[in-house]
Amino acid sequence: MAKYTVAVLGGDERMPYAGRRLASSGFFVRSFGVMGESGEGVSACASVTAALDACDLVLLPVPLSRDGRTLWAPALSSPPTLSDILAHTPSHARIFGGGELDDARFFDYASRPDFAQANAIPTAEGALLLAMQKLSCTVSGARVGVVGFGRVGKAVAALFRAAGARVTVFARRTEVCAVASVLGYCAAPLSELCHRARELTCLINTVPSPVIGHEPLCVMTPSALVLELASEPYGVDFEAARTFGVQAVLARALPGRFSPETAGYAIAHTVLTMLCESGLSF
Repeated sequence: MAKYTVAVLGGDERMPYAGRRLASSGFFVRSFGVMGESGEGVSACASVTAALDACDLVLLPVPLSRDGRTLWAPALSSPPTLSDILAHTPSHARIFGGGELDDARFFDYASRPDFAQANAIPTAEGALLLAMQKLSCTVSGARVGVVGFGRVGKAVAALFRAAGARVTVFARRTEVCAVASVLGYCAAPLSELCHRARELTCLINTVPSPVIGHEPLCVMTPSALVLELASEPYGVDFEAARTFGVQAVLARALPGRFSPETAGYAIAHTVLTMLCESGLSF
């Protein structure tokens, strides 16, 4: 692998760990705009062009961008634009990132099921930590509603139940409610959320579409907590939450905030898997 050069650009605390994992696999790794120390086996560059010079692979963060124009790079006061990165990336190189980018060289690792599964547990642990920090009561004994029962929803429900919470799963489809019931959870159709929300201590959304609006929020108690774990366009009406005095938290990038090592290794492992599946040919 030493003949392949990887440029690791931007992102949060996950990216240094991803770079180190790739370096330990035998790649020559350069970095620019990552948070914290680059780490052993990774050469920090002074500019994005230096990092991209004659590289074979480019590793971009998840998300790629917050504004759709510039690289998401909290460590930089003036992050490079995505168009500049594409312009300076060698034509033969492959670009990996979390999101969508209109370039034939680009591959979205965040859309893969194995990556989503690897991030479910760090996301659930981050949600539990936030609930412990922001609730005025213990999670044990709390009534917790989980909207959605995909990978993240299942991990959240399991972890909160293990912490002693009384968990109810809300889902649109009856077959999903049936699965949740078989697994030992209370389960209810999403249409019943507005009637049950007043009894909830904490409501956690994992569905990336509008599902928690005025009706459930207006009956929740002021001491209740709403956590938004889904990606854009999100599922919680934050304006309505403010109107009704409900504490609602947009909990973005929890793996990077609370478990950067595990989450960074998940990025690297997914990219390595994608390379192996393609035969590592350029």
